[in-house]
Amino acid sequence: MFFNIFEVLTYLPFSVKISIVKIFDITLGTGNENINELFYRGKARFSRQYGTLRIACGDTVSFSTFFNLYPYYEYYHYCGISKPQLSLDIVGVYTVKIFYMDPEGESHQLATELKQGKSTTAVDIPNTVMGGFIYFTITAATACLFKSGSWNADKEQERPVKIGLIICTYNREQFVKATMEKLQENVAKDPVWANRLHVFIVDNAQNLFLPESSLYTVYPNRNLGGSGGFARGMYELSKHEEYTHMLLMDDDIQVDFNTLKRTYYLLCALTEAHKDAAIGGVMLNISKPYIQHEFGGAFNGMALKSINKGLDLRKNESLLKNQDAAVPDYNAWWYCCMPSHFVKDYGLPMPFFIKLDDVEYGLRTYKELIVMNGIAVWHQDFSNKYSRVLEYYSRRNHMITAVMHHRCGRIKAAVSFAYFMFKGLVLKNYMSVELIYRSFLDFKKGPSFLIKTDSIILNKVINDKAPVYTDKETLERRYNIEDLHYDREDNDDKKRHNRFLMIMESYIPASMMSDEVGVTDAGNPAAMDAFMKKNVIHYDPAREKGYVCTFDKKERRKYRRATIRTIFQLLFFFGRYKKMYSNCSAICSAEQWEKTFFPAVNAPANKKDRKAKVKNKK
Repeated sequence: MFFNIFEVLTYLPFSVKISIVKIFDITLGTGNENINELFYRGKARFSRQYGTLRIACGDTVSFSTFFNLYPYYEYYHYCGISKPQLSLDIVGVYTVKIFYMDPEGESHQLATELKQGKSTTAVDIPNTVMGGFIYFTITAATACLFKSGSWNADKEQERPVKIGLIICTYNREQFVKATMEKLQENVAKDPVWANRLHVFIVDNAQNLFLPESSLYTVYPNRNLGGSGGFARGMYELSKHEEYTHMLLMDDDIQVDFNTLKRTYYLLCALTEAHKDAAIGGVMLNISKPYIQHEFGGAFNGMALKSINKGLDLRKNESLLKNQDAAVPDYNAWWYCCMPSHFVKDYGLPMPFFIKLDDVEYGLRTYKELIVMNGIAVWHQDFSNKYSRVLEYYSRRNHMITAVMHHRCGRIKAAVSFAYFMFKGLVLKNYMSVELIYRSFLDFKKGPSFLIKTDSIILNKVINDKAPVYTDKETLERRYNIEDLHYDREDNDDKKRHNRFLMIMESYIPASMMSDEVGVTDAGNPAAMDAFMKKNVIHYDPAREKGYVCTFDKKERRKYRRATIRTIFQLLFFFGRYKKMYSNCSAICSAEQWEKTFFPAVNAPANKKDRKAKVKNKK
């Protein structure tokens, strides 16, 4: 049964300081008309210049939306808030109604009041409320101007919070510059945030130029990939005790400042029992900004799964599915906030260079992970930027993470490896197959391989395997195709029952294969698009370019044998591999990162530079 802990505290023989604290602000929009329904529903006009919402007399606007619904369970469970208050600043006369939408999508009215100007409405939530969410509507009795609003609560004194934002970048000056300019604009409007946030920018290309600012610090870094960039930022932040949390963000996301504020307020409100919870940001598709890409992720040892992928967040049923989502194992580092003491307690990320460092760190450190409606960023669809050379990092780091965290046994490991190898053979993509096989060879060398190998040189070798793309017109002319295209919506890899056909195709004589050219998605290829075809065009619809993979009898035989050999090695020696990765705390420590990867960062490149540095000091 729900109860208000603060009512109980008033009867105790000691005093507890209770004050009104902000839970989160109502966000009225971003100026992008395509996503208005993520903020409000109904007839209204948003002003980007003033951040206000005009509502005509007689019109009703609902805030049962992704960014403005009130996720009651999360704030009750993690923050102990049972009686929230809705505060509004609206010019005009209006009726505010507050509803509870149950998990079946039925709305139940909790309160209705006629208001004018600034107002506060307390919400008495019944004990029967489980799941679903709370929301409110505004009906204008006169023409109204919605200036601002927020959800608040009576709560004991908040815990102190200061967030260090960590951004890793490589040759993306325009993205970082735009993000910093927006951040500075928002901080200038409300200077109190200058003491609550600071940005640690790690520049892996060592060529980023930004004007000096007290809001951020730039750290030139060796190109150690995303893993090394985030590790450097975490390492630098850990030197400053005033930061309670570290927020890892991609350099090319679009994030509303209210998302940062909402994260801050949530951290301040966490109860003692949940003070070490991590907060993950939902990823929305930047090309279809109302489509959800991931509501946290799950990892079973064989595959990564995006929770609630593809939901249209303009629909109530999608919001309810998020409220009832599975508990995630991790949150990707496009937006993920963690207590800063994690560095001291658990060390830094595995030196993976790129891919799955966020998954492994999440499995290693998270006691609780909060992902909820209202905290999100927009990011480019990964299928538009995925390169087949990433197969090496994906498969190697996937196997390491699985054995480190006991997410699979020998059979799962063997089946997973065989699947990707045979899929590559069917796709006739022998470069990709070579990289997958190499990933296993490096995996079985143990964790010391990650320390001893020069990741910059290795990355160059891997990238030399990247395919050469050809424009659409040339491919159409060469293969006599009238209109080369590929519809990603149809790419479901023809379901699991066709995986047996992938193995079968790897043993069928070449004479039985068709001369018809297959076409598949370069970013997310489906094996059955290439089944029994000698030539396969891996096509990127966004760029209107592709590359061709051609059947090679010798290559097929070579990697078919390598696949069988590796399957037996995984089955018979899996325990040995698991033992090698049973304790990787040493290579994840800040001391190891400092010794192996960070010393050269601030060291002059040559004697002349060293002399100049000494002279400047004098």
